[in-house]
Amino acid sequence: MQLKMFTFKKFFAASLFGLLSLAAVAQPTLTSANFPQVGDEFSRINANPSTVLPGAAGANVFWNFASLVPASGSSSGQYVTPSSTTLGSTFPTADVANVSGTYVTYYDVTSAQSSWIGADNGGTLITFSDPLLEMTYPFTYGATFSDIGDRQYNVGVVVGSRLTRDVIADGYGTLVLPNATYENVLRVRIEETYRDTTPNPTQYFERESTRYEWYSETERYPLLVFETGTTDQGGTVASFTDINYAFVLTVADEYGYSYTTSDEGLNCEWVDISAIGTEITGLADDNFVGPIDMGIDFQFYWTTVNQVYIGSNGYIAFDDIQISSTGTVAFPLIPTPDEKNNFIAPCLADLTFGGVNNPGKCFVYNDAERFIVTYEEVPLWTNNTFQWIGSNTFQVIFSVADSSITFNYLTMEPAVATEYAASQNPVMVGIENISGDIGIQVSNTGMPPSNTCLQFNPPDVPLIDVIDVAPTYNQNPQNAGFFVFKNDIFDLTSNIKNVGSVDISTPVNVSTTVYDPSGMPFVTSDETLPGLAQGQSQLVTFDTPFPALFTGSYTYEVTATTTGDINPNNDTNISEMVVVDSLANGEIVLSYVVGTPNQGAVSWTGGSGYDDGAGIYVEPPFYPVEVVGAEYFVSTASGFGFRGEVQDDNGPANSPGISLASKDVPGTQVLSLAWNRIDFDNPPQIDDGGIYVSWLMEGTDVQLATELDPPYSRRSYEILGDAWAPYREGDGSDLYIRVIVKKVNEPIIPGVGTTSQNGFTVSDAFPNPTHDFATINYTLPTGGAIDFTLTDIAGRVITQQTQQNMAAGNHNIRISSAQLPNGVYLYTLGSNGNTVTKRLIVAH
Repeated sequence: MQLKMFTFKKFFAASLFGLLSLAAVAQPTLTSANFPQVGDEFSRINANPSTVLPGAAGANVFWNFASLVPASGSSSGQYVTPSSTTLGSTFPTADVANVSGTYVTYYDVTSAQSSWIGADNGGTLITFSDPLLEMTYPFTYGATFSDIGDRQYNVGVVVGSRLTRDVIADGYGTLVLPNATYENVLRVRIEETYRDTTPNPTQYFERESTRYEWYSETERYPLLVFETGTTDQGGTVASFTDINYAFVLTVADEYGYSYTTSDEGLNCEWVDISAIGTEITGLADDNFVGPIDMGIDFQFYWTTVNQVYIGSNGYIAFDDIQISSTGTVAFPLIPTPDEKNNFIAPCLADLTFGGVNNPGKCFVYNDAERFIVTYEEVPLWTNNTFQWIGSNTFQVIFSVADSSITFNYLTMEPAVATEYAASQNPVMVGIENISGDIGIQVSNTGMPPSNTCLQFNPPDVPLIDVIDVAPTYNQNPQNAGFFVFKNDIFDLTSNIKNVGSVDISTPVNVSTTVYDPSGMPFVTSDETLPGLAQGQSQLVTFDTPFPALFTGSYTYEVTATTTGDINPNNDTNISEMVVVDSLANGEIVLSYVVGTPNQGAVSWTGGSGYDDGAGIYVEPPFYPVEVVGAEYFVSTASGFGFRGEVQDDNGPANSPGISLASKDVPGTQVLSLAWNRIDFDNPPQIDDGGIYVSWLMEGTDVQLATELDPPYSRRSYEILGDAWAPYREGDGSDLYIRVIVKKVNEPIIPGVGTTSQNGFTVSDAFPNPTHDFATINYTLPTGGAIDFTLTDIAGRVITQQTQQNMAAGNHNIRISSAQLPNGVYLYTLGSNGNTVTKRLIVAH
């Protein structure tokens, strides 16, 4: 059917381009027209404050913040008529109210000044007996003012607060941000102190800060905010630094993609594929399915894609990423460089295919010219009996002919579920490229309207050449944590890829540092690639191997750089490796957590019946092993129990498959704030691959602890309605689960005992560690030459020799270590094409 013309607003940050001249002025001046007005919307990006300084004051200053790295979290909101808010009648003199989540701030604005007169903090009323000046007008370089404001609020006791502000416009010039450059900006420095006090008993909280805000005459919000200071909570003093900058909404991105909407005359044809397409099964609540072949080669930015991953939350990705809502900021702004890039979002919201009698379906269809994905009657998640509400039908069309992407919206709910009514970014519409720093956000505040459409179109000629290199994974294609048995020696590898739009002819410098459990550098190594073609990947093996001498969690960091790289956010990749050893009883504990328990917790609203929970994936460091049990650190026991289960990885694409073992722990036996161990009655044997180990909730409120300290394994999963998906917080936490295994038939562990290759056997040096001499025994199955090399851990040769015409049988080599410095050394013996490398420790 033909989609009707319908208004689909393009959302812009508050701008005065139509009101003020764009001509450069020597000294920018702010007026009341620069204060936000009713109808304005804003979005701001948090940045990492490390090593960042506010810069100099003065005239014609160049402030360069182009290298700011986005941090987790963002903020957004809108300015509304005060009377439209719950407590607006309390502030009859207010001209505008700022709504951000559950916090509402009220302002009185005149041509001479703007003042903060009150707030609603999630239902807590804050009033001012003496309002606080925000700004006086006109305000230009060198202007100053000071003010004192008195406010009161009640949180069970009356809290009195005095705020003091000293404000000066201390500079003007050019401001460079990661997403834009601004000329003729004014910097305002604000010295601010407030002290909250309560009587009976007397308590206080004090905050002192210096805040810098950069303004343009053409915008109604600060372009950049830099604040540093201290807090004093009853004598406990802490320091802080916060940085955020304006998120600029545009209709075209840096690469040249743009979009048009049905409001601008775009006509879109709805394509009904429910009868001719293929239904996608496996979608549930907060998960994804894929890869799914598109049947076409499609150009997305500078990469060619031919498969997708379909997310239950209304997004389609070109990598296996899970995007789920988190906290008060439901979804990140688009674009945001993080672990979840390279996707399109027709309706990124908390949609669900789970719950009782859910009508939602998903279909795909392709022919020679297009690939279509349709979400049909997919509801929103809500915490009711059915766990869903409403219905949304929309589709995405990828067109080969012009590389366009069309979002069609047939029937859509007018609003999000009540759980997200006060959330920031509850629904995201847009596209984001492979690096996460280029993209277009169409909207982030509400559901797309029914009977509308929009279309993204690439540029005829890209506006930029993108030079970008990245270590895409360390050690395994999943870029995930892995286990190493103590005393093993193995090569460190990393996959380096040109993710830019052009060939790289300059050298690519690749370096690695492995940090030990105490955070000290343990192994370092560097390599250089001569260059990389566009889209080319190369697996780098570092010269210096890793000797697993001590148990614990190691941080494996790889950095790749080249001249002109425009995206520093993906230059470094960090993985986790865990060195394990047998306990006295022969058990080996496989776990990605080593820090303080109970830093966080995971539990699901409405979780019950052992259908919801969390789990991890582990690959043992050797085979075969027997899985004798598992341990779970429960942070809160609610009277309900849990189930521990082991599943093979023999499902589609190595997903969870058949159940190998399980055991229930009743609520009466669950220990809170403690490890809870399960011993399986029939321990399964694992001969290859890995296993999924889950924690499943019997009922609500039982919680599994999580660790927030890095490094992170990226091996954590959430389970909702029996469907597994990468844990939504897995890029910043690990689950407190331990898997207990034992060796089967005492397998040969590389680097331990005697190692054999085709009958050529080499023993461990003895004694080891040594301080004077060590002996190495070896056996030749047939006569021939024997090559011996001793190197230090960096690969530098200490001694090297070859003995010809050695007879078959037993022999030995004696190493003198008296003159060698303390450290780890590697010795290699080779004969008739067989080579064995082992380690020697020198300790005087």
